[in-house]
Amino acid sequence: MKNTWWNSGQPWIWLTAGALSLALVAVIGLLVLIAIRGLSHFWPADVFEIQYHHNQEIMTLIGEKVDEEQTPMPRYLYKIGNREIDGIDFKWINQKDIIEERTVSDLMVLERLEWGNFYGYLVNIQEKDIDWSGDSITIRIMDGSLVNIEIANIVQAYQPNAMNVLEKLRLYFKNLWSFISGEPREANTEGGIFPAIFGTVLMVLLMSVFVTPLGVITAVYLHEYAHQGALVRLIRIAVNNLAGVPSIVYGIFGLGFFIYFLGGNLDALFFPESLPAPTFGTPGILWSSLTLALLTLPVVIVATEEGLARIPSCLREG
Repeated sequence: MKNTWWNSGQPWIWLTAGALSLALVAVIGLLVLIAIRGLSHFWPADVFEIQYHHNQEIMTLIGEKVDEEQTPMPRYLYKIGNREIDGIDFKWINQKDIIEERTVSDLMVLERLEWGNFYGYLVNIQEKDIDWSGDSITIRIMDGSLVNIEIANIVQAYQPNAMNVLEKLRLYFKNLWSFISGEPREANTEGGIFPAIFGTVLMVLLMSVFVTPLGVITAVYLHEYAHQGALVRLIRIAVNNLAGVPSIVYGIFGLGFFIYFLGGNLDALFFPESLPAPTFGTPGILWSSLTLALLTLPVVIVATEEGLARIPSCLREG
């Protein structure tokens, strides 16, 4: 009975199913971990005011606690912002050096168009123009000095320590939507990713417009109409080989042919007055779409031919 069960192949079926289940659980766990670590960034975290020892002096720090290490010496990482003043965005503080850590409801977080976040206490607001173009606010920072910030440079301002859970949840979804629908700032380190999403979708649509008709028509011709001789076999070998070429090779080809050769000649022919500034001889979504179309064309041809080969002869004749 035991030999019969082994010979039936059932153990290998269960082993394969277990391996697939384990791989699926690992992938789902990885995606959940990425989502938790990534989506938590948009939550309006509490801002702390910390007093600590530094070189036998008592210093004050304002910032968000973003990370901690327990070995060998416990310490905490704070995001202190105010980058143009302190020159750094984050600071490690040893736990043994901390004298007091408290959350004050008056602490304010300013998200700015430049220089990242700013932390401090609101002192007053100077109103100069009706359209807010010249208005500014005065903030007291952690060393006690006053800093004026133009309101036109502020994306949003809030006091996370004074917000309840519902208000934080509302701001969380607002930040998440701003990340999806907004434009990048600060050399793509701040802001949103909408241009990247729009460019990717548009590039895929253009690629599909280029590759689908040509790939399907080529496959239909090779399988249904072309004389099955040495030339067709050679073309099939070439297509199969192209399907296995690494994508970086297509990228280098697209850079050399579409951008430098084709785009450069178009600029010399139609836009000579703009040279040396390129018009078509520069990376763009059109050249990216054509390069992706070349990359996908062999796959479409092979897949379409495989699909046609699986059609029964009676259906094809009918």
